[in-house]
Amino acid sequence: MFALTLTVLAAANPCVDSTDPLRSFSTCFDPWRGFEVAGAGRFSSFGVEGAVSVDLRMRRERDSWSKADSTWLSLHRVAGTQWQPRVSRVDATAWEFVFRRHAADTSLTLPTIPVTRLPFPFDVGLAGSVARFEWAMRPTESWALETARFGFLFDPIRAETNQFHLGFGPVAQHRVANLDGALQHDVTPLTAGLLFFSAETNDGHAFVRGTTLGGAVLKLDGTNVKWSSQVRSQLEAGFVLLALNDQPLVLSAKGEAWWRAGAPLEWSASATLGFRLFSDRRG
Repeated sequence: MFALTLTVLAAANPCVDSTDPLRSFSTCFDPWRGFEVAGAGRFSSFGVEGAVSVDLRMRRERDSWSKADSTWLSLHRVAGTQWQPRVSRVDATAWEFVFRRHAADTSLTLPTIPVTRLPFPFDVGLAGSVARFEWAMRPTESWALETARFGFLFDPIRAETNQFHLGFGPVAQHRVANLDGALQHDVTPLTAGLLFFSAETNDGHAFVRGTTLGGAVLKLDGTNVKWSSQVRSQLEAGFVLLALNDQPLVLSAKGEAWWRAGAPLEWSASATLGFRLFSDRRG
């Protein structure tokens, strides 16, 4: 009877399968949950190189404390690190996040007499990162620290789950870099825009996500102060090749382009094979 119950439950759950009545296994995976160790082949405007990376991703959902019938949906990337041995380069991010508040009723309330409510067809959110560090030994030793980046997002899709996100809005950012022994500060006082999107299949076997950040940046180099323009875009798509003991092996492709005024276009394309732990999902 117990074995029959397990078989019926497994059959009713599209994210659970079984090879026999006493052993079930997950068939769904969460692209935004788990610890991933990956290796990549990377092609860029500077040549061909390899890279090793580790990422911890999480997703959260909770009811809003300030607005009834609304939910906060969030995506997190913590302690993400990539090492490129050929150029002795390290990229590390302490925390990268996306928060979105999905409300059943979206409106703007104007303090008129009487009070006026206007339709507002967007979810609102916040996206950004804290403490993103870049360090390289070749061709010359250099480093840069993006202390913080915050973007205020508006999402017209208003999906009820974390499965889909599409947000755009203004960005504030600060970055300091060591250029030939001198420090240069880049400040973006809400003079740039951010576009973020993330989507995945119901079973988590395939995903796509990307960001575009661009606009005007205030560069402070000693006594020199000037405005400059730059755009940086990233696009990544991947799918699960197979699962080993309910832990997926993920193949993904990623492209990146970075343009700055007065400098040539920089680009890169990479293929990554990663083993993601603790991302199996049973419902």
